[in-house]
Amino acid sequence: MMSYGSYERYYTEARSKGVIFATYDPEKKPSVEVKHGKPVVSFRDPVLDAEIEVAADWLSLATGIQADPDQQQLADTFGVPLNQDGFFAEADPKWRPVEFHKSGCYAVGLANAPMTLREAIMQAEAAVQKASVFLSGREIPLAREVSTVHDAHCIRCKRCIAACPYGARSFDAESDRIIVDSATCQACGMCAVTCRNSAAEVRGWNDKQMLAMIDAQLMNYGTPTTA
Repeated sequence: MMSYGSYERYYTEARSKGVIFATYDPEKKPSVEVKHGKPVVSFRDPVLDAEIEVAADWLSLATGIQADPDQQQLADTFGVPLNQDGFFAEADPKWRPVEFHKSGCYAVGLANAPMTLREAIMQAEAAVQKASVFLSGREIPLAREVSTVHDAHCIRCKRCIAACPYGARSFDAESDRIIVDSATCQACGMCAVTCRNSAAEVRGWNDKQMLAMIDAQLMNYGTPTTA
């Protein structure tokens, strides 16, 4: 049983009043039968490693929440990710809540995860504040360095398009070349790592510059001598 924040006290209070929480293996879910007019819950306790039967006066089931299947189409449209359960995945739940890596997009409420009404309202307020800051500026700040394409080296394999987590790359069939959207690119370098011809490059971090920095660093240690 996992709880967070102030909700931990509800769990502690329930335990103190005699409520017993039992875990189970998802592969062996509890079963329910009606015996002598009463529900009987059967499950295997992983701690005791034994089959347990509980005859209850009342059986209350919580309604499960599943992600909307249409969210996949919305995610593809805006170029934002979903998690393994089909909910929109935040950039970071702790450091960048309600935000995506892609600027200007936010996820709140049940689109993000199962949550209480209070949590959904708090997320909505946070998203409104972030969107207000984003829209109130006269200019949209871009990444200091963005990726580029050396067209002469590019073989149009389109690996960089699939590798870009921000959807900043696309193929222009009319001009027959890879196009980079500078407003979307966050200079993560995934395209440069994926490209086999060194056609994709993050400005300011090309091979010459990196090797020059490595050489300069090695020179600081002096020229090695041999005995």
